[in-house]
Parts: sequence; structure tokens; C-alpha cells
Amino acid sequence: ISPVARRMAEEHMIDLKTMVGSGPDGRIVREDVEKRINSRKETKKVPVYQDKKLKSVIPLKGMREAIAEHMQRSLAISAQVTLLGEVDMFEIVKLRDLLVGQAETSQRITYTDILVFVVAKALRDHSIINSSLVGNEINIWEDINIGVAVALEEGIIVPVVKNADEK
Repeated sequence: ISPVARRMAEEHMIDLKTMVGSGPDGRIVREDVEKRINSRKETKKVPVYQDKKLKSVIPLKGMREAIAEHMQRSLAISAQVTLLGEVDMFEIVKLRDLLVGQAETSQRITYTDILVFVVAKALRDHSIINSSLVGNEINIWEDINIGVAVALEEGIIVPVVKNADEK
């Protein structure tokens, strides 16, 4: 398959396994992909991509587009780390119950609030973790800003708690 044809097929979710090329030695070329795209428009069949039927397409615009751009940027510039472990939350549960009982406002203190607080304090104590690789240097950041994923019907947003260690 030619590079242009491959890119077009990916953009239009065309399963290349179902195509026969008309180019030299059966190579799939741009014209083959264009014919498939045009035939799709005419037949209005349920699109199939890599043996999967497509139910619907939601265009990326507005908040969804901003979320996608921010997540892709984050993937491009941040080290991706997953850490799994078990934590005894007994003391945290007791702390939350105590704080909720003492609260003078109608706002509820959540486990997320406590976890952001604990992570912020840990980042202050172990500042090398709050760093980025920029060129040939490791930049250790003074500000401790923590993003908290929040689920919405439209997807997720990640508001940032700025200077979380000071709150």
C-alpha cells in the first residue's frame, strides 16, 4: 500500500484487508481508496473498520476538542506512570468523619480532597517528582498543581488545583 493510501484509509476508517489494489503487483493506491470512499457515500451501509461496526461518530468540537488536545499534549510532554498498590484507608476514613463532623459550612469534605492534600504534601517533601524534562535539563517546579479528573456526560474534564500544597 502506498503511504498516501494508508493515511487516507486510516482517516476514513477503511479496513485495508477488504481491499484489492489496482497498482503495480496489486498495490493499493490512492485511487483505490478514493473509489472505496465514494462507494461508501453512495451505499450508506454501516461502516466497518478493522472488523468492527461503527455505531456513530461524534465530531470533536468545543469542550471535547479541548479535552482531546490537552490529553494529547499531556501524553506528549509528560512521563506516563501507573502505580498500583494497596493502602489501608482506616485512618483516612476516621479523619474524614472527624472533619465532616467539625465542618462549619455546607460543603462536604471528600476522600478526593484528602488525597489531593496528601499528594501535594508528598510532592513538596519529594520535589524531584514534581519535575519535567525540558531539553537536556530536569526542571523542578516550585508550584505544586494537581489535576483531578472529573467525569461528565460529555467525557471528562481535569480542573487543576493550583498551589495545592498551600490549601
